[in-house]
Amino acid sequence: MKKIFYIIKREYLQRVRSKLFLVGTILTPLLLVGIIFISIKFSTMKTSVQHNIALIDLSGQVAQPFAGAFTDKLDDGKPQYNFQFINENRPLEQIQGELSKRVMSRQLDGYMVFSKNVLEDGKAEYHARNVADLTERAIYSQTLSNLITNLRLRKEGLDPAKIEGLTRKARVTMLKISESGDKEERGQTFGVSYVLMMILYTTILMYGITVMRSVIEEKTSRVVEIMLSAVRPTELMAGKIIGVSLVAMTQYLIWAAAGTLIFGYGLAAASSVLPNAAGYLPKIPPYVFVYFVVFFLLGFLLYATLYAAIGAMVNNDQEAQQVQMPVTMLIVVPIIMVGLVIRTPDSPTVVALSMVPFFAPILMFMRITIQTPPWTQIVACIALMLATIGLLIWLSAKIYRVGILMYGKRPSLPELMRWLRYS
Repeated sequence: MKKIFYIIKREYLQRVRSKLFLVGTILTPLLLVGIIFISIKFSTMKTSVQHNIALIDLSGQVAQPFAGAFTDKLDDGKPQYNFQFINENRPLEQIQGELSKRVMSRQLDGYMVFSKNVLEDGKAEYHARNVADLTERAIYSQTLSNLITNLRLRKEGLDPAKIEGLTRKARVTMLKISESGDKEERGQTFGVSYVLMMILYTTILMYGITVMRSVIEEKTSRVVEIMLSAVRPTELMAGKIIGVSLVAMTQYLIWAAAGTLIFGYGLAAASSVLPNAAGYLPKIPPYVFVYFVVFFLLGFLLYATLYAAIGAMVNNDQEAQQVQMPVTMLIVVPIIMVGLVIRTPDSPTVVALSMVPFFAPILMFMRITIQTPPWTQIVACIALMLATIGLLIWLSAKIYRVGILMYGKRPSLPELMRWLRYS
């Protein structure tokens, strides 16, 4: 046990003291905060560019009210949209040709043509140099659609305001039943479970591969030959897996502490503007975090053991990329099934798949956060994972013990079976 402790200490300190760890640990939360801040800044930023648009109304009914619907102002007080009305008794092709030239010379941003029967067919064309802005397309379409609807209602002698009141959409409030009472569900359950699920996924994948590369590095540098003169292969493998898992936990604890401070500051700032800001936050039961840690450790141990065996089998990163694909797919499969879990968390298919040890870290955790299954299923799932981890450690230790000293050709399947039969 003392030897394993020294290996854990070596693996842990070697990574924690590295510049890559320090840079990644510090920069990651800063980048996330920066991305969030920039996204909010851009989403609330007003454009400083005026849109000059010409309107050709073949129906003679929609151009004026359409232009009147755009009331946004620029920072300097000027209208954001400057519409020019084209009322000329000339062929349409000739007018469009001249307007296209003005667009190409940047005198206009674009021009819109309303069809003669726009109230019946709702057709309009927008011509511009840039028509890739989906937001702009949605604004024009929605504005024209609302305008035409109101004009049609007025034409039939109906009051648009009264019709809007009569056809106002209903709102169904979703309340989640729990032992502590019914609570409104506004998507926070999915948001929290999805974020925690992605943390599980990325950690298992990223740090599992770290274990594999560590084995490959020591194998190719022949450092492992010196280490094996003092410790057994199984002790070396256990020390590597536990050491890397502690590195992951350290990094997440630092991020959690930083996130708590940033979140606390943001909540205090928001409360000064919105007194009830804390009431909009999702209420996450403490047991969710307990299960997150449990499945985090079990999932990491399960996959790290497989990655350690892969590292012992191969000789370089190129071979590792080929061999690790089946293991990586085992992590990807539950991600693909998230939609099914959200829709029917207690269906026989989801229940059965969530009991599979390779899928359980993500699927069972998702079920717990969305609709907690019976405790018997959770206990059975954890027991199956522990049994599978024990079996994988036993099998991987056999592969690791032989493969860590094997160089050159990658072993074939029959050779791997012989390695497993070695005493």
